[in-house]
Amino acid sequence: MDLFFCVVLFGSVGLYRGWFPVMTSVCYSNFVYFYVFNGLKAIAYKDGTKPYPAKDLVLAFVAGECVVCCLHVQYRRIELIVMTIIIIIIIIVLFT
Repeated sequence: MDLFFCVVLFGSVGLYRGWFPVMTSVCYSNFVYFYVFNGLKAIAYKDGTKPYPAKDLVLAFVAGECVVCCLHVQYRRIELIVMTIIIIIIIIVLFT
């Protein structure tokens, strides 16, 4: 129904309304995720240990949560606190 309304109201140009903010958000999210993940990976493997998938998966999870906590502020405060605690616990377990 919304797609039909958009095409009727704005024509075929209406299908492209809002693409710039969406693409900008995706670019920012990917930028932050890439550098957080690679930074954590550099810290995790700085002593020359061999990378393995389980550790990379945990690092990817932590990087993803950093993106969510930093860029997507629509979450309620308690969810941010809980996710921050989970990230801290994972980092402590991972690097000790």
